[in-house]
Amino acid sequence: KDQYDNVAAVTQDTVFTLSTTPANTGAFYSDSAATLAITQATVLNAASSATFYYKHTAAGSINVTVTRLSGQALTTATDSIAVSIVPASVNYFTVTAADMTALTTGGSRAITVTAYDVYNNAAANAGTINVTFSGANSSPGGTAPTCSNASLADVAFGSATSLAFNASGQASTTLKVYKAELVAIKAASGSA
Repeated sequence: KDQYDNVAAVTQDTVFTLSTTPANTGAFYSDSAATLAITQATVLNAASSATFYYKHTAAGSINVTVTRLSGQALTTATDSIAVSIVPASVNYFTVTAADMTALTTGGSRAITVTAYDVYNNAAANAGTINVTFSGANSSPGGTAPTCSNASLADVAFGSATSLAFNASGQASTTLKVYKAELVAIKAASGSA
């Protein structure tokens, strides 16, 4: 930019180094598919910008900094921008419980479902998601295991259970089982 903050073209190729704070938290690329890693970007003669891409797989905040390395002299040789990296869309869930002791048939247990993206970041603010539970079986008399939905209504395993995920990517539900068996409770997106 010129001294009045107008976009202005450079009069010779001008090279900038690319960096982040904290350092080494991701990578810069020359293409949107993130196949060619770079550490510098060049604003070509008679141009006013250069395009580069940044890929990072951990959610959080960083500063991206460009610093003039060579070419046209600039009034301001370094500039930074703060970037918030948010989790990608939900890829999988984990199911945990604070109490891992044996559960009596007909009893209930509070469990936590955590949503994660493909890069293992908790999917913060995932919102309301239909989750289908599996892993426990119906009792010999036919009573199906359940988990409560966001409205606290019990929903049978194998059916979509609407859960409200908080800012940490977690949702609480109450598990009820009716068959005496060893189980591993699973959660998947959508309905069976």
